[in-house]
Amino acid sequence: MVGGIRYLALVVLLCMLMPPSASRMGYDIIATVPGSAIEIHRTTDYINFSMDSSVKGTGNFSKLAHITKFAGVEAKELSASSKASELEYDERLQFLSRYGPVYATIDLQSINLTNGTVGPIFLNGAADVVVDEAWPTYLSDYKKISYLGPGLVSIEQYDNNGDTISKYLDSWKLSKESLYQTFINRSIISINITSTSIKAQRFTNRSSLYQLSESSTGAADRLDAYQRSLNGNIVRVSQNFIGSQEMNLRLGMSDVIKKNISDDYWLDCCCCSNYSDYSDYLNKNTILKLLGGKAY
Repeated sequence: MVGGIRYLALVVLLCMLMPPSASRMGYDIIATVPGSAIEIHRTTDYINFSMDSSVKGTGNFSKLAHITKFAGVEAKELSASSKASELEYDERLQFLSRYGPVYATIDLQSINLTNGTVGPIFLNGAADVVVDEAWPTYLSDYKKISYLGPGLVSIEQYDNNGDTISKYLDSWKLSKESLYQTFINRSIISINITSTSIKAQRFTNRSSLYQLSESSTGAADRLDAYQRSLNGNIVRVSQNFIGSQEMNLRLGMSDVIKKNISDDYWLDCCCCSNYSDYSDYLNKNTILKLLGGKAY
């Protein structure tokens, strides 16, 4: 957070650890037939990131935060007030991602994509392709904001492989508490290619939770939620408000792949149920359990 906040009390604990041998893991699949084409680009990395921050003061401010896509998980925030305001802003964030096995089967030929980044796989003839990807990724973001001033503009967006929560605020009096959690540990991508068409399907083991308690007075307050398939929207919820309102919301989305007995890398998918449970999900032992007990 940068800007001209005065009488500032700020506590930030920041941790980002990566093993010296860590490197980007990813793969690209490009398929083309006359009149149809598809490109799939997937990447992840080994990362631990945690932040515990508290800001209280008077002045102008801005904040920009961005987590780029790790196994399809992404988060963005842009918040700003250009004139003198009263602000209290607390945030606790935990983001973890890991490597896992990735196997591709192309017409019964098996390819291990686990070791490092693989060059593009080009397909331009009839084929059946299945990619089985296990990249455990976890994001938890808790925020508590109190604002009074001429105007706060805030844009937030969270995404887990097409399951998206976005929030837009233009408020001059705000009390807001929110929690977003999402987790993914497996994706299966199936592509059927014929001489005239390409059909792709994606199945994932993932879950997302968003909770909001808010009192706001302002010019705009918008919430959009999407749960999407590979080929388009499945469910959309959209809410728009102007003026003064009280809002309480709990929204969950999930997709589950049936577990095979041989899947020793399978990890159960879960998110906590309310704000009071949040501290448990910053507990190192709990996170290690979610990520298969691997030390970091």
